Amino acid sequence: MKINQLNKFHALRGMAIATTMVAGLGFGRVQASALRDLDGDGIPNISDADVDGDGKLNGQDRNVDGGVAVSGPFKGKHIGDALANGAPAELDIDADGLPDTSDAELDIDGDGVADDSALEQDIDGDGLKDVSDLETDIDGDAVSDTTDSDVDGDSVDNSTDTDVDGDGVTNATDTDVDGDGQDNATDDDIDGDGLVNADDTDEDGDGVVNVDDSDANGDGLDDNGDNGGGGGGEN
Repeated sequence: MKINQLNKFHALRGMAIATTMVAGLGFGRVQASALRDLDGDGIPNISDADVDGDGKLNGQDRNVDGGVAVSGPFKGKHIGDALANGAPAELDIDADGLPDTSDAELDIDGDGVADDSALEQDIDGDGLKDVSDLETDIDGDAVSDTTDSDVDGDSVDNSTDTDVDGDGVTNATDTDVDGDGQDNATDDDIDGDGLVNADDTDEDGDGVVNVDDSDANGDGLDDNGDNGGGGGGEN
């Protein structure tokens, strides 16, 4: 299982490195990211399933890049930071050298599951499920989901993302498209694209323009005559 998991990490991180180079961020930046090894175990952070060597896999670690190492050259010592994954000051949760806001960062918490995967249920690794009403910053970039132009941190703008909040439920069937804790029926910007519903030609972000959408406001009810949605609504 460990080998399979590490292979998964290498594949995902390889994509991140390639994306960084294409984005023109420079080979030096890529090389520096690849050489970071917080726990000194010989595995770069960018592909390490346990970045801080504290015995907790990144996906279960609430501070991915900080803890007491249980093995390696720093055994028994606290290494890294003391910032929880969800802390506003934590700008690179997995210490891979890619800021969590970077378009090249495809796996913010370094758990080996891509941020845009339906299998990723806690993008920033803060212990709150992305679908939870308590989760107000899904991608952990210190920008509230109510104002974030890329709620799930998958580098796809909300305006073109088919699953804005990255919860594995497509916008077309999601009752809270932008993951801000407000049901579509009461949200003044359903898809979190920065346009209020009244000015948005596709208010629920399902790829169907309001005039052709039988449920324009994404509340799960047919819009025949409904004043609450762009195409009408339920009586």
